[in-house]
Amino acid sequence: MWKQKTGRKTDKLNPSMSDTLVRFLAYVGLRIGKTAALKVSNMDFEKLRVNILRIWTEDDKSKPALGSAKTWEHKRVAIPLFLVVPPPLKRLCSGQPPKVFVFRPKRGEHINIKNWYNRIWVKAVAGSGLTIHSLHHTFASLSIATGGGG
Repeated sequence: MWKQKTGRKTDKLNPSMSDTLVRFLAYVGLRIGKTAALKVSNMDFEKLRVNILRIWTEDDKSKPALGSAKTWEHKRVAIPLFLVVPPPLKRLCSGQPPKVFVFRPKRGEHINIKNWYNRIWVKAVAGSGLTIHSLHHTFASLSIATGGGG
C-alpha cells in the first residue's frame, strides 16, 4: 500500500514497517512519539498488551530526543489480535533483542519521525486531508463504536 503510492524513495525504509506503523496508530490509539519509542521489550504478545514507557520529542535544538513518558502516563494498552496474527507486528519484533525499537528503518536504530512524515506519510496521503493525529481520532471513534470509552 505505502510503497505503491510513494514509489522508489521508500526503498530505504521498510514498507511493511510503515504499513504496520499506520495500522498500529489507528487501532491502538497512541500518538506517534510514543509509538516510535516502543522497544521490543515493551511488547507482550501473549497478553496482547504494550507497555508505554518512553516518548520521542524534540530538544531545544529541534533534534529528536528520547524521554520518559510522564509518570502518570505509564500505561499498558491493548494490541488488537489482527496486528499480531497474522504477524505484521510480531514479525517486526521476531528475533530482535529487547532493546531494539519496534518501528525502525531497514538500516538504523529508530525511525526519525520528521523524515518518516516527509518521505512516507505526506506522499502516501497526498490530497486526502488525513493527518497522523487523525489516526488517534480513528481509534477513539472505533473504540466508542464498539462500546469502549475512546
